[in-house]
Amino acid sequence: MQKFLIFLFFIFPLSLKSESLKTLYKKMGIIPIEKKEAPQFELEDLSGNKVSLKDYKGKIVFLNFWASWCPACRIEMPSMEKLWQKFKDKDFVIVAVDLGEPKEKVLSFIKQNKLTFPVLLDKKQKTMRPYQITAIPTTYIIDRDGKIIGKAIGAREWDKEESIKLFEFLLKDKKEKKS
Repeated sequence: MQKFLIFLFFIFPLSLKSESLKTLYKKMGIIPIEKKEAPQFELEDLSGNKVSLKDYKGKIVFLNFWASWCPACRIEMPSMEKLWQKFKDKDFVIVAVDLGEPKEKVLSFIKQNKLTFPVLLDKKQKTMRPYQITAIPTTYIIDRDGKIIGKAIGAREWDKEESIKLFEFLLKDKKEKKS
């Protein structure tokens, strides 16, 4: 029996390399995008600091557009926090852009839900057009070079095994290319 299991391991390796990015995207329902330059923006964070997308160059950026009144957004936020906790010490950042709500309302929601990832305020919803936001939540995955490589429309369970594998793959993939 043990020899059979070893045989299966070599035929069906369980490593990340055995799953392509395309397969991981498909499992998560993410639309692949062929390295399109991410539109730049500068928005305020919850502390009033100006933050630009280019501040995150060199990291995998999980760019999420949301609002606290959106039921699907509210559902996916806890799984985003778990994803953030898993990868926050790597070259990874979650940036959640609230679309059009007052700062006090967003702060209250963030505190109530114990969310710790960066949140930016787009009071005038100026990021919606360049990012072609037609529904929320919408999430873009941006590579270390500032290129959009994937898009997810609607809520996801971002702490699922498939999602973890996806971000491990993205984080590992670039490091191997640098070596």
